[in-house]
Amino acid sequence: MFKRDNIYYLTIFWLSLLVLFLKPVFASNSLEGEVALIFSNATGTTIDLEYTSDVPITGYQFSVNGVDLINSTDGDLEIFSNNNIVVGFGLGVSLPACPEGGCSFASLLFYGQIDGGEISLSDIIVVENSDSVLAVSGPGSGNIPSCINGDGDELCDDLDDTPGGEILLSFSNPGESTIDIEYASDVPVAGYQFSVDGVDLINATDGDLEIFANNNIVVGFGLGISLPACPEGGCSFASLLFYAQIEGGEISLSDIIVVQNSDYELAVDDPEVASFPSPAFTYEIELSEGANLVSFHSLPLNTAVDNVLSDLGDNAQYIIGEGSGSYYQSGIWYGSLQNFYRDEGYWLAVEESQILSINESFPTSIYAEWDSGAMLWK
Repeated sequence: MFKRDNIYYLTIFWLSLLVLFLKPVFASNSLEGEVALIFSNATGTTIDLEYTSDVPITGYQFSVNGVDLINSTDGDLEIFSNNNIVVGFGLGVSLPACPEGGCSFASLLFYGQIDGGEISLSDIIVVENSDSVLAVSGPGSGNIPSCINGDGDELCDDLDDTPGGEILLSFSNPGESTIDIEYASDVPVAGYQFSVDGVDLINATDGDLEIFANNNIVVGFGLGISLPACPEGGCSFASLLFYAQIEGGEISLSDIIVVQNSDYELAVDDPEVASFPSPAFTYEIELSEGANLVSFHSLPLNTAVDNVLSDLGDNAQYIIGEGSGSYYQSGIWYGSLQNFYRDEGYWLAVEESQILSINESFPTSIYAEWDSGAMLWK
């Protein structure tokens, strides 16, 4: 008695025989000839069936047990598979007699199993023609090795949407010209590449991998070393140094590639866009009553005397520079010194002691250069 699921496939098989003007085979027909089946070449997701037979084979049907079948192939016969049932038949062709054995019967493709398993066949029918059903022996059980599991999770690679593992990147510790990238990953990281957007990159550093940065592209790779798996997150991926921007800005990454090894690329969850602050701050100078020798380590973009010294109000008296000077009267600075320069010293006189606060100031070291076109401090 055939299973209900087999009816569709038997119908296809018998119809194909009728096309060839052959008589359908029923279970009551006599057994003529023999076929021995064996499993061979087992992998985590495939196995071959070989046969030994003293007569040709025009068709077969069998059920596959122990695995979840994906597909089956055969070099000569038409072959179909569904619901772990395989049907093969020939339209004018057959598998040849193979008395010495080792001939290809079918190849099975199935989903892998983490711990491996066993595969077997049942309900096997093999026919020489419409009148002859062959006596079948074998194939017994075949051992299926553990599947390939690149990221060591609970899914074989053939079932895993992210077989190479996953990595989550995030920005941290944003500064005026620096930011860190941290990662969380269930597998080690052997290398990466990404583009940096929104800033003009100067350099990138990494504690373990070799790292290079050019044209806002960063490449990191390990020579026999890797960044360790970091399932809890917060591990250092890279640190970026870039030119500050007068009003601050936003930084992001694109075209990110992260690899576990030469065979596996990680699925990357990109970091969210991060904001970084302006380098502007309030610069303070402590002034004593009378004349004070001062220089300006920080200045606002507007270096006019009345702007820089606006905090003094009527406490201001005069300012003297090299070959120039101005004095304060009734809210106005009169004289030849109307702007401050970053690399010069000045005598600044006040009536009373005061802390001079200069808002929106920027560093003015000899290494600083304001690029007004790019809005960068270099």
